[in-house]
Amino acid sequence: FEVNGSNALATLPLWALIVADAYGFLYLGSTGTQFLASLSIFTVLTNQIHCWAHLSDPPFFARMLQVSGLIISKKMHARHHTPPFETSYCITVGIWNRMLDPIRFWDRVERRLGRVSTLT
Repeated sequence: FEVNGSNALATLPLWALIVADAYGFLYLGSTGTQFLASLSIFTVLTNQIHCWAHLSDPPFFARMLQVSGLIISKKMHARHHTPPFETSYCITVGIWNRMLDPIRFWDRVERRLGRVSTLT
């Protein structure tokens, strides 16, 4: 609960939408429901996956998920902790880093957030 609790709480609104859809209060469709459920599950597990990327000897099943590429490996995550610390911000599934790093996505987000914070 200590590692994953805050993320689990953050997904409650998503689960509320899924439940509302199940009771017919809105229509997400099966694709929308599957997307929200997947997003919720990966959000809950993000901190755990991040912890496993820092372990020298993660549990066997975590290592298998890392090797398969389904979750980020220690090697992939190490780039995030390498100067100038501007890449590999995606700590759950590293595939996004390969797409977002070349276009300097996170650098652009940081600059825009910096502009917004100076306005307030």
